[in-house]
Amino acid sequence: MIEETFCSADQTESRHRRAFGWIVSFRDFAANTEQKFKLNQSNIDAVTFLCKGHVRAFLEDQFWLETTNPGDSSDSQVYAPQAKDKTWKFVYATDTTRVCIFKDFNKGQLPKLTTLVLDDGQSYEFPVGYKGLVCTGSLEFENKTFDIEKNFTIVNGAKIATARGQTFILDFTNDK
Repeated sequence: MIEETFCSADQTESRHRRAFGWIVSFRDFAANTEQKFKLNQSNIDAVTFLCKGHVRAFLEDQFWLETTNPGDSSDSQVYAPQAKDKTWKFVYATDTTRVCIFKDFNKGQLPKLTTLVLDDGQSYEFPVGYKGLVCTGSLEFENKTFDIEKNFTIVNGAKIATARGQTFILDFTNDK
């Protein structure tokens, strides 16, 4: 399958969630599929992260990068100034999920984000005020579990959570 549009142009294939006032789009790609698109202002004005999977990126049919690391952002490498108005091809070697936040969907603004990746069984202490969106895996707190595509806020004292499966989290804490 070859797609000739940007990752979230076909709204029927994206899952939109609201997290901390932002519209966030998740998109799944089946193994052995390709996505082709022309880099334009709409996709430059977005922040995109790999949640899970294996992506090979080609610019004008020349190999550009390859990643399997949750939390890798295509912004610094794919959306480079020299890439504008050129054709990209993403090849998804395994089932892959990406998360995108577009300015067009968010009143012309983008959040300030950091990322956190926890291995299965790893515990982490989240400080008061932490605002996170679980993109893969799940987090198990004392009496509550936050699964994929759910957001959480730590309000009363630091809380320790344990990751179930490799867990990728978008951290909205520094976004004002």
